[in-house]
Amino acid sequence: MCGWVGVFGETVDHERLQRVCDLLRSRGPDGEGQYVSREGAMPAALGHTRLAIIDPSTAGAQPMRDNERGVSIVYNGEIYNSPQLRLELQRGGAQFRSTSDTEVILRGWEMWGEAVLDRIEGIFSFAILDECSGRALLARDRLGVKPLYWAEVDGAVAAGSGPRAILSLFPQLRADLDPVALAEYLTLLWIPHPRTPWAAIRKLPPGSALTVDPSGVRQWRYWSPPEPSHEAGAPLAGEPLREAVERATARQLLSDVPVGLLLSGGLDSSLLLAFMARYYSGGLLSAVSARYNRQRSASRSLPTMQRSRASLHRPIRRSNFRRSSSTTTRTLLSTRSPRTSTILSLIRLPLHFTVLFAPASPRSSYRVSAVRSSSRVTRATRVWRSRVG
Repeated sequence: MCGWVGVFGETVDHERLQRVCDLLRSRGPDGEGQYVSREGAMPAALGHTRLAIIDPSTAGAQPMRDNERGVSIVYNGEIYNSPQLRLELQRGGAQFRSTSDTEVILRGWEMWGEAVLDRIEGIFSFAILDECSGRALLARDRLGVKPLYWAEVDGAVAAGSGPRAILSLFPQLRADLDPVALAEYLTLLWIPHPRTPWAAIRKLPPGSALTVDPSGVRQWRYWSPPEPSHEAGAPLAGEPLREAVERATARQLLSDVPVGLLLSGGLDSSLLLAFMARYYSGGLLSAVSARYNRQRSASRSLPTMQRSRASLHRPIRRSNFRRSSSTTTRTLLSTRSPRTSTILSLIRLPLHFTVLFAPASPRSSYRVSAVRSSSRVTRATRVWRSRVG
């Protein structure tokens, strides 16, 4: 996970760009870089904070730039077929100075142009600045795993990994909220593309790209989901499904740093562990799970519960950790009110643990982000945060 920001059609001084990089450092603690272009056909500014996974050396630092051709890139994600694309590009005459997948996208743009989007496979959001042609290409992966927000501001385009990066550069955008987006969030608990809570800021939909040049801004879809080949509602055959999961697992082990697994002990994470053990060649394979010490965890969590009780408007009492009746939850604590009893539970889904245990340090933490009330699960009004004991 990296963080990036770009402004196209306007220059930004290094001091403002540095403030944005400071905001994005939580997405990329291993390094940062900036590039400001005041010459060429399109003035622009790029900032990046890096989480080094592939080629952690300085050769893979960003913004990555080809000085001879005037092309720069900022990128967040991982290209799973980058080794194959690298060989294809080298056969076509491309020369590489790093082993990073960032440079694969850069050289792919120089050789194939927008058609590079049809070749790369992975999770990504990136911005490419071509100063010679005065163009910029912004793109997001096919399923929208990596975020990309953008806005048009006074004839320029600002984009980045998060809306706060854009708002830091252009604070005037905070004033206009989108009432439809707020209504969607209160109704659906999420905001569909392309809206955001701010009227001027949009999310680039999955499988979409954006071109910025002197003629204006053009958005288009470069990929759409294929039509299902089997009868709707019919179960998938076991063997093709197993092969697809195994192939995807093997491809996603591409890394120059140790790889770990967030192991819950359920069916899916156990299956991933079996495939990883078969294909991982990087030495010891680590698995991270959560273990609860009843007394210690409860005593550590109580101060946090007390500080947050005002948001729930209910008194909080100490409760030992115990397994709930649902196989997908663990009871964390109980809150009592005269009319209702609510159990706050930690949902044991890989998505939650992917976010929360990625740092894999003693300060790693988990979040309580759901409430189990009666027979249905609803989201909590506040995210609860506490250290793992």
